[in-house]
Amino acid sequence: QSQYTDSILQKIAVEKNEDKKVDLIFSIYTPDFLNKPTQIIETGQALLKQSQENNDIIKQSSAFCFLGFGYRLSGSMIKGLEFHQKALTLAEKSGNFSMLAVTKNLMGHIYRDREDYDKALQLYLSALTDGQKGKNEMVKAWPLMNIGAIYLSKDKPDSALKYLQSSYELCLKVDTLDLPYTLWNLGAVH
Repeated sequence: QSQYTDSILQKIAVEKNEDKKVDLIFSIYTPDFLNKPTQIIETGQALLKQSQENNDIIKQSSAFCFLGFGYRLSGSMIKGLEFHQKALTLAEKSGNFSMLAVTKNLMGHIYRDREDYDKALQLYLSALTDGQKGKNEMVKAWPLMNIGAIYLSKDKPDSALKYLQSSYELCLKVDTLDLPYTLWNLGAVH
């Protein structure tokens, strides 16, 4: 694990406020981190260990998200989906809308990768609804970006433009790391 990830994991270990904990967890998702499936899996394992120390449902749900994401990037879609389903069950129990949103958003990637665009779109739209109810601003941009990308894949440029424009505006406000991906998809619309 990187020094950055280790320092965030240490902060997560002592954070009591649920929303601040979620913000810390989401801050791990950096461009460098997203290209390292092994590191993502190790982070999931570390969070899972932390969650077991105090039976923390948010940490446990996010641990399964990391594991699912890491296995998906490693090419193990079935194992990735199994972890995302565990994450979703726990996120639903937690009642934290930001956690629900990120879980559904990441699960949607598996269906997008399989080119099951209807199922991916359903998950991304549900993630958008949950994200808008949640307190984390970054997670509100992610489903917008992915919905736009799905509409591009389905050759629906007007719908894609609507969601990608909203994602772009939100990325500028909250300084997410997804601005390049959003801009790339916006460029594909024109």
